[in-house]
Amino acid sequence: DTEKLKSVTNPTRIVVEEGTELTEGDLYEVDRRGRGVQFEQLTILFNPVLAARRIFRYFGVAEADLPERNHREFDDVYVQHTTWRDARQFIGEEYVKVFRRQGGTQQAIYEFGKLVSDDAPDQLIKWEWLKAAFDRDRESVDDGRQRLGIDPAWTGPDAEVMQRFKGLCLVETIETDFQDMALLASHAIKIITDNGIPAENVGIDAVGVGAGCYNNIAMVYEIQKIISGAAPVEDVPHIPEDIEFNNLRSQMWYFARECFERGLVAIDIPEGEARNRLQEELLAPRFRSVSARKFEVEPKRGTRAWGIDHRLGRSPDYADAFVYGLFAQYVEQSAAVLWAV
Repeated sequence: DTEKLKSVTNPTRIVVEEGTELTEGDLYEVDRRGRGVQFEQLTILFNPVLAARRIFRYFGVAEADLPERNHREFDDVYVQHTTWRDARQFIGEEYVKVFRRQGGTQQAIYEFGKLVSDDAPDQLIKWEWLKAAFDRDRESVDDGRQRLGIDPAWTGPDAEVMQRFKGLCLVETIETDFQDMALLASHAIKIITDNGIPAENVGIDAVGVGAGCYNNIAMVYEIQKIISGAAPVEDVPHIPEDIEFNNLRSQMWYFARECFERGLVAIDIPEGEARNRLQEELLAPRFRSVSARKFEVEPKRGTRAWGIDHRLGRSPDYADAFVYGLFAQYVEQSAAVLWAV
């Protein structure tokens, strides 16, 4: 609870267990509390799951420079990497057999200490599907049509992002900071025109500030208006007929899940901050059953127990733009609004 943490003054040492549960805001408060006169050390312990990237990012440690079963110093930051081999006296071979038997991500994390995704049982998109998309050849998913997803933003922590596809391969991430819907619309129109993207393959979040951007683009191109709280649409491929959804957002994300699981999409953007953020956000959503046949995908804003923004510390704007571009061609403009999210 960061509010309780704010009452702590002048600690000499701080130790944090399960550091990957901290958001960047939590990290900031822990770090700030420790900057007292007598402070000696902040120790953070965690498994090498992908959520650890926010810790390395916060302290300015490049992932490529991380040590392997060793230690390394980065200015005032010390990184120590260990695996079960460094704690043989505390665990037995029977324990080791468990994660070796599971293989995959469990073995990668606990035996080799690799920075990979520790998939949750209710995780919508699995790490192995996403990794395959990163490795997949873009030509294998090129259906000859370009696509574009647009997630507008105004002020605050939300990102203003566009994701451009060639076929079903993401080939470009465009982040802007216009904070002006007319300027953003003009930029989007140029991208659509320059790349010959069919208007029916352009999806934009048209709720809130996005409505202004949509209206400006719609004067030139009849793009797809996406309202996440709208009713699901019919006749979407790859989704089993016996599955229903609470709203359009859940249907769009579940469609993305099916595309990843079936090997229908690829991601071909350079290593860097945009790719890391997209990866983190695509792996973030959970899903649950509302009834025997109806599924709900976790909203981007919700409670600490059921809300992506609480776990990530931000809105999943990169992933939302990705999903909008992927799903745009199936959106029906006449969908009835159920509730906003």
